[in-house]
Amino acid sequence: MPVYLCRWPNGDVSLVEAGDTDEAAILLDEFGNADEAEFHHLVDLLVNFTLDDEGSLRVEQWGELTRREIYEVAYPRLEAALSKEFAKGWEPNVRPIPKRIRAAVDHERERRLERVDEDETPQARTELGKDVQKSLGAPAALIDALTEHVGEQILKKAKRKGPKH
Repeated sequence: MPVYLCRWPNGDVSLVEAGDTDEAAILLDEFGNADEAEFHHLVDLLVNFTLDDEGSLRVEQWGELTRREIYEVAYPRLEAALSKEFAKGWEPNVRPIPKRIRAAVDHERERRLERVDEDETPQARTELGKDVQKSLGAPAALIDALTEHVGEQILKKAKRKGPKH
């Protein structure tokens, strides 16, 4: 099953395994409404976690291909700045953060996503779904899935009861 990188409007990213971006948006509803996020199919995924003394998992390191893909897709300006600084011998956690990297991080956090245009934000398929989506702030894919499920349940009940004479 594919893994998707979800880049949120604030610059954060999430990784989710899902059949398609609608399913990814439904799963990511646990974190927030992904209707205004960008999705990219992640080709390479390699992450190493470490168990800390408090019993929490912490990312210890990313596979090089995974790190490169995430930065190229989600943070292109930051990737360019990091490449220039690494080429000059900069070492994270050893030397101060260069201004170029600080500026790139600020840019990436504030960068407006291409998909965040209100005309492109996914909308639920039904008018009732659109109202529910608006009031709950839930992703369109989740509202459509719930609407479909409820509709199926209503139809099943109606079939069991049969026509009234």
